[in-house]
Amino acid sequence: MDDDEEVGLLGHDKEPQTVGKRFAEPESHRINRKKGCKDVVLPCLPSNADGFEFTQQESDAFGRLKERLSVLYTSSNKNHEAKLKLLYENYLQPCNPPADPVTLKTKAWGNLGFQGEDPRTDFRGGGICALLCLYHVCSHCPAQLPQYRDLTARGLFLLACSSIGCTFFLRNYLHMGENVDVNRQREGIAPRRSLKNIARWICRDNIDDDNLATFKRLHTMIFTRQFDLWSSACASNPQFTIIDSGSAEKVVREHFKKILEERDYATVDEFEREFTKGRLETEKVTKFTF
Repeated sequence: MDDDEEVGLLGHDKEPQTVGKRFAEPESHRINRKKGCKDVVLPCLPSNADGFEFTQQESDAFGRLKERLSVLYTSSNKNHEAKLKLLYENYLQPCNPPADPVTLKTKAWGNLGFQGEDPRTDFRGGGICALLCLYHVCSHCPAQLPQYRDLTARGLFLLACSSIGCTFFLRNYLHMGENVDVNRQREGIAPRRSLKNIARWICRDNIDDDNLATFKRLHTMIFTRQFDLWSSACASNPQFTIIDSGSAEKVVREHFKKILEERDYATVDEFEREFTKGRLETEKVTKFTF
């Protein structure tokens, strides 16, 4: 059983207001088609299909996932607090100083790459899903966790902040951020083939009753690839500081976009094989310049 189920975190997408609710294909996906001659000369006519339209099942799965990703972390929500306590008990405790038993506040959260003594403040940009994805990284990468901790302790990496950044990137790329404007954000959001791939996968997740499964898996793919590239770059260039880590993030995220857009992938397994094979060049990681 997934830990999310153990603390009741999978229940909110089954609340009465979402049961049986139907969703339209995302407007941002519909209008993100490349404009052809017909669209310019005869815009009043219906747009031609390009094969990347969502089925109703995909639209519903996408809509439910988007709603879930919009849920903020709330300290008054006992399920949210229970998940944070699990993170503390499983991946921070024992620590010095120990956390306050009620608030869980402690400066030791910095050992996991949080910015202050109250980790809740770091979840503001990614909501409860940022916590779920971080927990997924810790629980599904036990062999790598000591490396994440080591580089964090050396001040070259922030485990929690990097994970939360991946959540924020993926959410926005998948048209699930706030106020998606295709005209302004076209370079930063998934093109139609890419989003159709994702919709296909999360539709299958919905059948398995965990519509976060693909999102968490993609998040972990990106996170681990970023860490591997960044740690290799640090090993080859001792002049790097944590300020330069954004360069590694950019290399991996552009690689992710490129592979996802190349072709149709029937399954996320098929995509993962393409995304993770081969070596990313540490030479592409550069010093930060203003």
